[in-house]
Amino acid sequence: MSLASVLSSWLRRLTAPPVPLRLRYARRARPLAAIAAGIVAAAVFVVLYYATLGLLPWAFAYPTTDWPTPTWTHRLDLAQFLGSFLHPPYPTPFTWVLGLIVLFGSLVGLALVYAVLLSWTLQASDVVKGLGFGLAAGLGLAAFISIANGLHPAIMRNTLPDTGLLLLGWSNWAPVQLLLVHATYGAVLGHLYRTRP
Repeated sequence: MSLASVLSSWLRRLTAPPVPLRLRYARRARPLAAIAAGIVAAAVFVVLYYATLGLLPWAFAYPTTDWPTPTWTHRLDLAQFLGSFLHPPYPTPFTWVLGLIVLFGSLVGLALVYAVLLSWTLQASDVVKGLGFGLAAGLGLAAFISIANGLHPAIMRNTLPDTGLLLLGWSNWAPVQLLLVHATYGAVLGHLYRTRP
């Protein structure tokens, strides 16, 4: 047996057969459909997040504003967190609006990432895949918040609460709430962005 035949044999085993063009076409990324599904899923996320934020216990901070509602003031409001991170140092009504725009846009952008990942793996979308994607996004956001707590100007001035590692320094319910709304976002996204074979 020659070296060329051994390499040829291993090369045949390691390379997958080519994917039919029809399947590639059927499972291509559809940006407009992903954006539409992302807008609806992001709207569901925002409504569910702010409906459940007031149920969490207070976190220690001295907020500089109670806008848009005092119910969310002493909690980690994602819009205020993102907005005051981009426009430091203190939370204001402007930073809340800026953060809400960034949060909504990020969720729509994640829908495009979801569509590209499905297209890359040649898989069809369903609720289970969307749920897994949403939970992964929620864990990623919790990790980002954990790291950003040491860099955030408003948290350093104690105008936003320092939630600790994976939000567990705030409450045991905070990561549950964050993962729940992300899972709902992912399930809605997976349901709305369907690709037919």
